[in-house]
Amino acid sequence: MKIAIYLILLVFQSTFGVEKDNHLDIFIKKYNHRKANHLGPNCFATALAATNVLPYSGYVDGKQMQLLMESSLCERIHNDNEVLRGDIQLVFNEKNNTRTPIHAAVFLNKTTVFEKASNSSSTPPMITSKANSLSPYPTRNHLVQTYRCSNFREYLKKQYPNWYNANERVINQFFLRDERVAKMVETHFNHPDAIRMTVTSLASSLRSLQFAGADQNFEYPNHLGLKETIWSDAPTEIKLIFQMRFTDMIYQVQNLLYTNIISGRKD
Repeated sequence: MKIAIYLILLVFQSTFGVEKDNHLDIFIKKYNHRKANHLGPNCFATALAATNVLPYSGYVDGKQMQLLMESSLCERIHNDNEVLRGDIQLVFNEKNNTRTPIHAAVFLNKTTVFEKASNSSSTPPMITSKANSLSPYPTRNHLVQTYRCSNFREYLKKQYPNWYNANERVINQFFLRDERVAKMVETHFNHPDAIRMTVTSLASSLRSLQFAGADQNFEYPNHLGLKETIWSDAPTEIKLIFQMRFTDMIYQVQNLLYTNIISGRKD
């Protein structure tokens, strides 16, 4: 019986690994040396999207990245010999006993990584050497840690099934919006009305989450459109992750609008 269970787990892990590798290969083929159309997509967003943790919907700041890595969504790999293709290598700046994430890259093999060096639209994601990726970060002041992460949506289903099933419709709406923003980021998007609607939707989600955080018994004012009452039963780490997601996505959508303005595009 134990042998049968072990074999089932082995097959599951192998299948998961193959799916992750396939996604990474497709992502690299699509984005390697391809310049972004807009400002915003950075090293953190690229690493998370390449490894199928989140859609490629743009800017992810260091706080959100650290929160994701330290949550149960991700597992830290302590042994260098156990690092696998598709793991995320995160560079921390160490100062005054604090660690701040400053760069992320996807491990491909012992000498090669896939990364986007900045959030500039002129800096494309690319395959590069690990040495070249780490060259701006001297070992004296920086620390490199490796993480293996699950897909965020599948993680919610498995880790918090009761909460997910009770709120599946609204959660699906969040992911659909994330995918819409990803499409905006990945194309020459030029629809200011859609951008404004997306900002309004994200701001409403953020306000409802913040209201829930301020007072769990708060009665949502429906006239403000704050109908996302799912947060009252949401796990704390999930509320924090979604709050950072909404905040960074608002920032990214503002980048979309800014790019349209400086490029001189018109309706």
